[in-house]
Amino acid sequence: MRYPVRKASWNGSGRDCRFTGRRYWRDRCGCLALPGQAPIRAAVECSACCATSLPCPSGVPPMSEPPFPRRLLVFAPSVDGGIPHYTHHQAQELARRGVDVVVLTGKHNPWRQTNYRQVRALTAVGPGSSILNKALRVINHVWIHYQLFWWILRLRPSAVLFEANTEFYAALWSWPHLLLNRLGLTYVMTLHDPVRGLWFGPKWFSRLSLWSAYRLLRGGLIHGDPPKGAYLPPWLQVESVPHGLFDHMAAASAPYDLRERLGIAREAFVVLSFGHIADRKNQHLLVEAVARIPGAALVIAGPQMSRRNRPPQFYRDQAASLGCADRVHVIDRFIPDEEAAAFFAACDIVALTYDSGFVSQSGVIQIAAQWDRPVIASSGAGPLQETVEGNGIGIFVEPDSSEAIERGLRQLMTDKTDRSAGYAAFRQNASWEANVDGLLRLMDRVRRR
Repeated sequence: MRYPVRKASWNGSGRDCRFTGRRYWRDRCGCLALPGQAPIRAAVECSACCATSLPCPSGVPPMSEPPFPRRLLVFAPSVDGGIPHYTHHQAQELARRGVDVVVLTGKHNPWRQTNYRQVRALTAVGPGSSILNKALRVINHVWIHYQLFWWILRLRPSAVLFEANTEFYAALWSWPHLLLNRLGLTYVMTLHDPVRGLWFGPKWFSRLSLWSAYRLLRGGLIHGDPPKGAYLPPWLQVESVPHGLFDHMAAASAPYDLRERLGIAREAFVVLSFGHIADRKNQHLLVEAVARIPGAALVIAGPQMSRRNRPPQFYRDQAASLGCADRVHVIDRFIPDEEAAAFFAACDIVALTYDSGFVSQSGVIQIAAQWDRPVIASSGAGPLQETVEGNGIGIFVEPDSSEAIERGLRQLMTDKTDRSAGYAAFRQNASWEANVDGLLRLMDRVRRR
Protein backbone atom coordinates (compact mmCIF):
# COMPACT_ATOMS: atom_id res chain seq x y z
CA MET A 1 0.00 0.00 0.00
CA ARG A 2 1.26 3.48 -0.85
CA TYR A 3 0.36 6.90 0.49
CA PRO A 4 0.51 10.25 -1.30
CA VAL A 5 3.35 12.35 0.05
CA ARG A 6 2.28 15.71 1.38
CA LYS A 7 5.09 18.30 1.29
CA ALA A 8 7.65 15.50 1.38
CA SER A 9 6.36 14.58 4.82
CA TRP A 10 3.04 13.83 6.47
CA ASN A 11 1.91 17.44 6.27
CA GLY A 12 0.62 20.01 3.84
CA SER A 13 -1.17 19.61 0.54
CA GLY A 14 -0.07 17.28 -2.26
CA ARG A 15 3.16 18.25 -4.03
CA ASP A 16 4.83 17.12 -7.23
CA CYS A 17 8.59 16.69 -7.60
CA ARG A 18 10.17 19.88 -8.91
CA PHE A 19 12.50 17.83 -11.14
CA THR A 20 10.10 15.45 -12.85
CA GLY A 21 6.71 17.05 -12.33
CA ARG A 22 5.49 13.66 -11.10
CA ARG A 23 3.85 13.08 -7.76
CA TYR A 24 5.76 11.10 -5.18
CA TRP A 25 4.22 8.35 -3.11
CA ARG A 26 5.38 6.98 0.21
CA ASP A 27 5.92 3.23 0.41
CA ARG A 28 5.44 1.20 3.56
CA CYS A 29 9.20 1.25 4.05
CA GLY A 30 8.98 5.01 4.56
CA CYS A 31 10.82 6.08 1.40
CA LEU A 32 9.55 8.11 -1.52
CA ALA A 33 9.10 6.80 -5.04
CA LEU A 34 7.59 7.44 -8.41
CA PRO A 35 5.01 4.70 -8.98
CA GLY A 36 6.48 1.77 -10.91
CA GLN A 37 9.97 3.23 -11.33
CA ALA A 38 13.41 2.32 -10.00
CA PRO A 39 14.99 4.12 -7.06
CA ILE A 40 16.09 7.69 -7.72
CA ARG A 41 17.40 10.58 -5.67
CA ALA A 42 15.64 13.92 -5.33
CA ALA A 43 17.61 15.86 -2.75
CA VAL A 44 15.20 18.75 -2.49
CA GLU A 45 12.09 16.63 -2.15
CA CYS A 46 13.32 13.68 -0.11
CA SER A 47 16.41 11.95 1.20
CA ALA A 48 15.72 8.58 -0.43
CA CYS A 49 13.31 7.32 -3.08
CA CYS A 50 12.49 3.77 -3.96
CA ALA A 51 9.87 1.52 -5.50
CA THR A 52 8.01 -0.95 -3.36
CA SER A 53 9.32 -3.90 -5.35
CA LEU A 54 12.94 -3.11 -4.45
CA PRO A 55 14.73 -3.06 -1.08
CA CYS A 56 14.97 0.29 0.61
CA PRO A 57 18.41 1.81 -0.22
CA SER A 58 18.40 3.96 2.93
CA GLY A 59 17.84 1.05 5.30
CA VAL A 60 14.76 2.70 6.81
CA PRO A 61 12.73 0.07 8.71
CA PRO A 62 9.15 -0.65 7.68
CA MET A 63 6.69 1.84 9.10
CA SER A 64 3.13 1.51 10.33
CA GLU A 65 0.05 3.18 8.97
CA PRO A 66 0.23 7.00 8.99
CA PRO A 67 -1.21 8.58 12.14
CA PHE A 68 -4.79 9.76 12.38
CA PRO A 69 -5.44 12.57 12.05
CA ARG A 70 -3.03 13.24 9.20
CA ARG A 71 -3.97 16.92 9.43
CA LEU A 72 -5.60 18.43 12.51
CA LEU A 73 -7.20 21.86 12.49
CA VAL A 74 -7.33 23.39 15.98
CA PHE A 75 -9.94 26.10 16.52
CA ALA A 76 -8.25 28.45 19.01
CA PRO A 77 -9.98 31.82 19.45
CA SER A 78 -8.70 32.36 23.02
CA VAL A 79 -5.91 34.91 23.35
CA ASP A 80 -5.48 35.26 27.13
CA GLY A 81 -5.54 33.11 30.24
CA GLY A 82 -4.21 29.56 30.34
CA ILE A 83 -6.02 28.12 27.32
CA PRO A 84 -3.62 29.56 24.67
CA HIS A 85 -0.72 28.02 26.61
CA TYR A 86 -2.54 24.68 26.72
CA THR A 87 -3.24 24.78 22.98
CA HIS A 88 0.35 25.70 22.11
CA HIS A 89 1.98 22.93 24.13
CA GLN A 90 -0.53 20.35 22.91
CA ALA A 91 -0.01 21.41 19.28
CA GLN A 92 3.76 21.17 19.69
CA GLU A 93 3.54 17.61 20.98
CA LEU A 94 1.10 16.60 18.23
CA ALA A 95 3.42 18.04 15.58
CA ARG A 96 6.36 16.20 17.14
CA ARG A 97 4.38 12.97 16.62
CA GLY A 98 4.10 13.66 12.89
CA VAL A 99 0.60 15.17 12.83
CA ASP A 100 0.20 18.17 10.54
CA VAL A 101 -1.25 20.71 12.99
CA VAL A 102 -2.83 23.97 11.88
CA VAL A 103 -3.96 26.32 14.66
CA LEU A 104 -6.67 28.74 13.55
CA THR A 105 -6.43 31.71 15.91
CA GLY A 106 -6.52 35.49 16.18
CA LYS A 107 -3.76 38.04 15.74
CA HIS A 108 -3.38 38.60 19.50
CA ASN A 109 -2.48 35.02 20.36
CA PRO A 110 0.57 35.22 22.69
CA TRP A 111 2.34 32.30 20.99
CA ARG A 112 4.06 32.13 17.62
CA GLN A 113 4.14 29.00 15.51
CA THR A 114 7.02 26.61 16.08
CA ASN A 115 6.86 23.11 14.62
CA TYR A 116 3.18 23.62 13.75
CA ARG A 117 1.43 26.16 11.54
CA GLN A 118 -0.68 29.09 12.71
CA VAL A 119 -3.35 30.86 10.69
CA ARG A 120 -4.10 34.19 12.39
CA ALA A 121 -7.36 34.83 10.61
CA LEU A 122 -10.02 34.95 13.33
CA THR A 123 -11.56 38.37 13.81
CA ALA A 124 -11.95 40.00 17.23
CA VAL A 125 -13.84 42.86 18.85
CA GLY A 126 -12.11 45.11 21.36
CA PRO A 127 -13.27 45.59 24.96
CA GLY A 128 -16.17 47.84 25.79
CA SER A 129 -19.39 47.96 27.77
CA SER A 130 -21.72 49.73 25.36
CA ILE A 131 -24.72 47.95 23.90
CA LEU A 132 -23.17 48.24 20.44
CA ASN A 133 -19.93 46.63 21.61
CA LYS A 134 -21.81 43.76 23.26
CA ALA A 135 -23.82 43.20 20.08
CA LEU A 136 -20.65 43.21 17.99
CA ARG A 137 -19.05 40.62 20.29
CA VAL A 138 -22.03 38.30 19.86
CA ILE A 139 -21.97 38.75 16.08
CA ASN A 140 -18.22 38.13 16.01
CA HIS A 141 -18.56 34.98 18.14
CA VAL A 142 -20.98 33.59 15.57
CA TRP A 143 -18.89 34.83 12.64
CA ILE A 144 -15.62 33.15 13.70
CA HIS A 145 -17.36 29.76 13.59
CA TYR A 146 -18.27 30.45 9.97
CA GLN A 147 -14.63 31.39 9.45
CA LEU A 148 -13.79 27.96 10.85
CA PHE A 149 -16.15 26.40 8.30
CA TRP A 150 -14.37 28.25 5.48
CA TRP A 151 -10.93 27.13 6.64
CA ILE A 152 -12.13 23.54 6.90
CA LEU A 153 -13.18 23.68 3.25
CA ARG A 154 -9.86 25.25 2.32
CA LEU A 155 -7.50 23.03 4.34
CA ARG A 156 -9.44 19.73 4.22
CA PRO A 157 -8.32 18.48 7.66
CA SER A 158 -8.86 14.91 8.83
CA ALA A 159 -10.25 16.21 12.14
CA VAL A 160 -11.11 19.43 13.97
CA LEU A 161 -10.26 20.08 17.62
CA PHE A 162 -12.04 22.81 19.58
CA GLU A 163 -9.59 24.10 22.19
CA ALA A 164 -12.36 24.67 24.78
CA ASN A 165 -16.12 24.69 25.32
CA THR A 166 -17.70 26.89 22.69
CA GLU A 167 -21.44 26.27 22.68
CA PHE A 168 -22.52 29.90 23.05
CA TYR A 169 -25.00 30.84 20.30
CA ALA A 170 -24.34 27.51 18.57
CA ALA A 171 -27.93 27.49 17.34
CA LEU A 172 -26.78 30.22 14.93
CA TRP A 173 -23.47 28.74 13.74
CA SER A 174 -23.49 24.94 14.14
CA TRP A 175 -25.48 23.93 11.05
CA PRO A 176 -22.70 23.83 8.43
CA HIS A 177 -20.54 21.93 10.91
CA LEU A 178 -23.34 19.44 11.55
CA LEU A 179 -23.41 18.84 7.80
CA LEU A 180 -19.65 18.24 7.70
CA ASN A 181 -19.99 15.88 10.63
CA ARG A 182 -22.61 13.89 8.72
CA LEU A 183 -20.22 13.79 5.76
CA GLY A 184 -17.56 12.16 7.92
CA LEU A 185 -15.44 14.94 9.41
CA THR A 186 -14.35 14.21 12.98
CA TYR A 187 -14.94 16.94 15.57
CA VAL A 188 -13.43 16.70 19.06
CA MET A 189 -13.46 19.21 21.92
CA THR A 190 -11.31 19.74 25.00
CA LEU A 191 -13.90 20.02 27.78
CA HIS A 192 -12.05 22.11 30.34
CA ASP A 193 -15.34 22.63 32.17
CA PRO A 194 -17.78 19.80 31.41
CA VAL A 195 -20.47 21.25 33.70
CA ARG A 196 -22.44 23.68 31.59
CA GLY A 197 -24.77 25.96 33.54
CA LEU A 198 -24.36 29.41 32.01
CA TRP A 199 -27.51 30.59 30.25
CA PHE A 200 -27.49 33.26 27.55
CA GLY A 201 -30.78 34.49 26.16
CA PRO A 202 -33.98 32.45 26.52
CA LYS A 203 -33.52 29.02 28.09
CA TRP A 204 -34.90 27.24 25.03
CA PHE A 205 -32.27 28.97 22.90
CA SER A 206 -29.50 28.07 25.35
CA ARG A 207 -30.61 24.43 25.43
CA LEU A 208 -30.76 24.32 21.63
CA SER A 209 -27.28 25.85 21.40
CA LEU A 210 -25.87 23.37 23.91
CA TRP A 211 -27.43 20.42 22.07
CA SER A 212 -26.35 21.56 18.61
CA ALA A 213 -22.75 22.28 19.70
CA TYR A 214 -22.38 18.84 21.27
CA ARG A 215 -24.29 17.07 18.51
CA LEU A 216 -21.50 17.76 16.03
CA LEU A 217 -18.87 16.31 18.39
CA ARG A 218 -17.70 12.73 18.32
CA GLY A 219 -15.33 12.92 21.27
CA GLY A 220 -14.27 15.03 24.21
CA LEU A 221 -11.21 15.32 26.43
CA ILE A 222 -11.69 15.83 30.16
CA HIS A 223 -9.21 16.16 33.02
CA GLY A 224 -10.05 13.59 35.67
CA ASP A 225 -13.28 11.76 36.38
CA PRO A 226 -16.49 13.39 35.09
CA PRO A 227 -17.75 15.73 37.84
CA LYS A 228 -21.30 15.67 39.12
CA GLY A 229 -23.61 17.49 36.72
CA ALA A 230 -21.28 17.17 33.73
CA TYR A 231 -23.03 17.44 30.38
CA LEU A 232 -21.75 14.39 28.52
CA PRO A 233 -24.41 13.14 26.06
CA PRO A 234 -24.49 9.41 25.28
CA TRP A 235 -23.11 9.77 21.73
CA LEU A 236 -19.96 11.51 23.02
CA GLN A 237 -16.82 9.37 23.42
CA VAL A 238 -14.86 10.67 26.43
CA GLU A 239 -11.17 10.30 27.28
CA SER A 240 -9.61 11.49 30.53
CA VAL A 241 -6.14 13.01 30.10
CA PRO A 242 -3.75 14.92 32.38
CA HIS A 243 -3.44 18.67 32.08
CA GLY A 244 0.12 19.24 30.91
CA LEU A 245 2.58 21.54 32.66
CA PHE A 246 3.25 25.14 31.68
CA ASP A 247 6.97 24.59 32.17
CA HIS A 248 7.99 27.39 29.81
CA MET A 249 7.45 29.88 32.64
CA ALA A 250 10.01 28.18 34.88
CA ALA A 251 12.71 28.43 32.23
CA ALA A 252 13.30 32.14 32.93
CA SER A 253 14.75 33.56 36.14
CA ALA A 254 12.82 36.15 38.14
CA PRO A 255 13.30 39.56 36.46
CA TYR A 256 12.92 41.39 39.79
CA ASP A 257 12.39 40.83 43.52
CA LEU A 258 8.64 41.07 44.06
CA ARG A 259 8.90 41.37 47.84
CA GLU A 260 11.26 44.30 47.51
CA ARG A 261 9.12 45.97 44.87
CA LEU A 262 5.93 45.66 46.96
CA GLY A 263 7.60 46.37 50.30
CA ILE A 264 6.82 42.94 51.77
CA ALA A 265 9.04 41.89 54.68
CA ARG A 266 11.36 38.92 54.20
CA GLU A 267 9.83 37.10 57.16
CA ALA A 268 6.25 37.59 55.93
CA PHE A 269 4.23 34.56 54.84
CA VAL A 270 3.13 35.41 51.29
CA VAL A 271 -0.04 33.96 49.77
CA LEU A 272 -0.37 34.28 45.98
CA SER A 273 -3.65 34.30 44.04
CA PHE A 274 -2.48 34.29 40.43
CA GLY A 275 -4.40 34.61 37.19
CA HIS A 276 -7.68 36.38 36.56
CA ILE A 277 -9.39 38.42 39.26
CA ALA A 278 -12.70 36.58 39.36
CA ASP A 279 -15.58 36.12 41.79
CA ARG A 280 -15.38 32.33 41.49
CA LYS A 281 -11.91 32.41 43.09
CA ASN A 282 -13.35 33.71 46.38
CA GLN A 283 -10.58 36.28 46.65
CA HIS A 284 -12.72 38.34 49.02
CA LEU A 285 -12.64 35.39 51.44
CA LEU A 286 -8.86 35.26 51.09
CA VAL A 287 -8.68 38.91 52.13
CA GLU A 288 -10.84 38.18 55.18
CA ALA A 289 -8.69 35.20 56.17
CA VAL A 290 -5.37 37.03 55.73
CA ALA A 291 -6.68 39.97 57.76
CA ARG A 292 -7.04 37.64 60.77
CA ILE A 293 -3.52 36.17 60.46
CA PRO A 294 -0.68 38.42 61.66
CA GLY A 295 2.44 38.09 59.55
CA ALA A 296 0.58 36.97 56.43
CA ALA A 297 0.49 38.96 53.19
CA LEU A 298 -1.68 38.44 50.12
CA VAL A 299 -0.79 39.18 46.50
CA ILE A 300 -3.66 39.11 43.99
CA ALA A 301 -2.20 39.30 40.50
CA GLY A 302 -3.98 39.36 37.15
CA PRO A 303 -6.55 41.25 35.10
CA GLN A 304 -10.25 41.44 35.90
CA MET A 305 -11.92 38.46 34.24
CA SER A 306 -14.94 40.45 33.07
CA ARG A 307 -17.06 43.41 34.07
CA ARG A 308 -19.51 41.01 35.71
CA ASN A 309 -16.88 40.29 38.37
CA ARG A 310 -15.86 42.45 41.32
CA PRO A 311 -13.40 45.15 40.23
CA PRO A 312 -9.85 45.17 41.64
CA GLN A 313 -10.63 48.27 43.70
CA PHE A 314 -13.20 46.22 45.66
CA TYR A 315 -10.40 44.17 47.24
CA ARG A 316 -8.30 47.23 48.03
CA ASP A 317 -11.28 48.86 49.75
CA GLN A 318 -12.09 45.62 51.58
CA ALA A 319 -8.51 45.34 52.86
CA ALA A 320 -8.59 48.97 54.01
CA SER A 321 -11.84 48.41 55.90
CA LEU A 322 -10.35 45.33 57.63
CA GLY A 323 -7.17 47.18 58.58
CA CYS A 324 -4.79 45.14 56.42
CA ALA A 325 -4.31 47.41 53.40
CA ASP A 326 -0.54 47.27 53.89
CA ARG A 327 -0.61 43.45 53.66
CA VAL A 328 -2.92 43.03 50.64
CA HIS A 329 -1.44 43.89 47.24
CA VAL A 330 -3.65 43.89 44.14
CA ILE A 331 -1.81 43.99 40.81
CA ASP A 332 -4.61 44.35 38.28
CA ARG A 333 -2.89 43.79 34.96
CA PHE A 334 -1.95 40.94 32.70
CA ILE A 335 1.20 39.24 33.99
CA PRO A 336 3.49 38.28 31.08
CA ASP A 337 5.05 34.84 31.18
CA GLU A 338 8.51 36.29 31.69
CA GLU A 339 7.32 37.93 34.94
CA ALA A 340 5.60 34.85 36.38
CA ALA A 341 8.85 33.64 37.96
CA ALA A 342 9.00 36.78 40.12
CA PHE A 343 5.58 36.04 41.62
CA PHE A 344 6.06 32.33 42.27
CA ALA A 345 9.59 32.76 43.60
CA ALA A 346 8.35 35.36 46.09
CA CYS A 347 5.36 33.45 47.48
CA ASP A 348 5.19 30.76 50.16
CA ILE A 349 1.93 29.16 49.03
CA VAL A 350 -0.46 29.43 46.09
CA ALA A 351 -4.19 29.94 46.72
CA LEU A 352 -6.74 28.25 44.45
CA THR A 353 -9.80 28.92 46.60
CA TYR A 354 -12.57 28.40 44.04
CA ASP A 355 -16.23 28.32 44.97
CA SER A 356 -18.30 25.14 45.13
CA GLY A 357 -19.56 25.63 41.58
CA PHE A 358 -16.08 25.20 40.12
CA VAL A 359 -15.53 21.55 39.15
CA SER A 360 -12.74 21.89 36.60
CA GLN A 361 -8.94 21.91 36.66
CA SER A 362 -6.85 25.01 37.31
CA GLY A 363 -4.01 25.92 34.99
CA VAL A 364 -2.30 27.82 37.82
CA ILE A 365 -1.50 24.57 39.61
CA GLN A 366 0.55 23.55 36.58
CA ILE A 367 2.68 26.66 37.13
CA ALA A 368 2.97 26.23 40.90
CA ALA A 369 4.37 22.75 40.27
CA GLN A 370 7.48 24.26 38.68
CA TRP A 371 8.44 25.93 41.98
CA ASP A 372 7.25 23.19 44.37
CA ARG A 373 4.94 25.67 46.07
CA PRO A 374 2.25 24.08 48.27
CA VAL A 375 -1.32 25.04 47.44
CA ILE A 376 -4.43 25.72 49.45
CA ALA A 377 -7.39 24.81 47.29
CA SER A 378 -11.16 24.55 47.36
CA SER A 379 -13.81 23.77 44.76
CA GLY A 380 -16.65 21.42 44.07
CA ALA A 381 -15.80 17.73 43.77
CA GLY A 382 -13.68 17.40 40.64
CA PRO A 383 -10.18 17.17 39.16
CA LEU A 384 -8.71 20.01 41.23
CA GLN A 385 -9.49 18.17 44.46
CA GLU A 386 -8.19 14.91 42.98
CA THR A 387 -4.93 16.58 41.96
CA VAL A 388 -4.23 18.26 45.30
CA GLU A 389 -5.18 15.37 47.56
CA GLY A 390 -3.98 12.59 45.28
CA ASN A 391 -0.46 14.01 44.92
CA GLY A 392 -0.03 15.48 48.39
CA ILE A 393 0.92 18.92 47.08
CA GLY A 394 -1.15 20.95 49.52
CA ILE A 395 -4.40 20.93 51.44
CA PHE A 396 -7.98 21.03 50.27
CA VAL A 397 -10.48 22.99 52.38
CA GLU A 398 -14.22 23.49 52.46
CA PRO A 399 -15.28 25.88 49.69
CA ASP A 400 -16.93 29.27 50.29
CA SER A 401 -15.67 29.62 53.88
CA SER A 402 -13.17 32.23 55.08
CA GLU A 403 -12.83 30.31 58.36
CA ALA A 404 -11.80 27.15 56.47
CA ILE A 405 -9.30 29.18 54.44
CA GLU A 406 -7.90 30.71 57.63
CA ARG A 407 -7.44 27.28 59.24
CA GLY A 408 -5.75 26.00 56.10
CA LEU A 409 -3.38 28.97 55.93
CA ARG A 410 -2.42 28.60 59.58
CA GLN A 411 -1.78 24.90 59.03
CA LEU A 412 0.49 25.56 56.06
CA MET A 413 2.36 28.29 57.94
CA THR A 414 3.47 25.78 60.57
CA ASP A 415 3.60 22.64 58.42
CA LYS A 416 7.16 21.85 57.35
CA THR A 417 6.24 18.78 55.28
CA ASP A 418 8.54 18.21 52.30
CA ARG A 419 6.24 18.05 49.27
CA SER A 420 8.98 17.80 46.65
CA ALA A 421 8.33 14.08 46.09
CA GLY A 422 4.63 14.72 45.52
CA TYR A 423 5.38 17.46 43.02
CA ALA A 424 7.96 15.29 41.27
CA ALA A 425 5.34 12.57 40.79
CA PHE A 426 2.81 15.17 39.68
CA ARG A 427 5.20 16.60 37.07
CA GLN A 428 5.92 13.13 35.75
CA ASN A 429 2.23 12.31 35.32
CA ALA A 430 1.13 15.73 34.07
CA SER A 431 3.03 15.55 30.81
CA TRP A 432 2.04 16.65 27.34
CA GLU A 433 3.11 13.25 26.08
CA ALA A 434 0.41 11.61 28.20
CA ASN A 435 -2.09 14.30 27.20
CA VAL A 436 -1.53 13.70 23.49
CA ASP A 437 -1.49 9.92 23.96
CA GLY A 438 -5.04 10.24 25.26
CA LEU A 439 -6.08 12.57 22.46
CA LEU A 440 -4.79 10.20 19.78
CA ARG A 441 -6.49 7.24 21.50
CA LEU A 442 -9.74 9.20 21.44
CA MET A 443 -9.27 10.12 17.77
CA ASP A 444 -8.65 6.49 16.86
CA ARG A 445 -11.68 5.34 18.83
CA VAL A 446 -14.12 7.78 17.28
CA ARG A 447 -12.77 7.06 13.80
CA ARG A 448 -13.49 3.34 14.18
CA ARG A 449 -17.09 3.79 15.37
